[in-house]
Amino acid sequence: MTATPRKAAQRNRLANLWLIAVAKVKRDGSHGQLLKVH
Repeated sequence: MTATPRKAAQRNRLANLWLIAVAKVKRDGSHGQLLKVH
């Protein structure tokens, strides 16, 4: 299973965006946003 560097970078970027979104939701403490993001 060899992933191309571009796909790996895209996956990493999506993971980073997800982590940032989760951090924002946790800081705001609103579960409605989490459902919307997911």
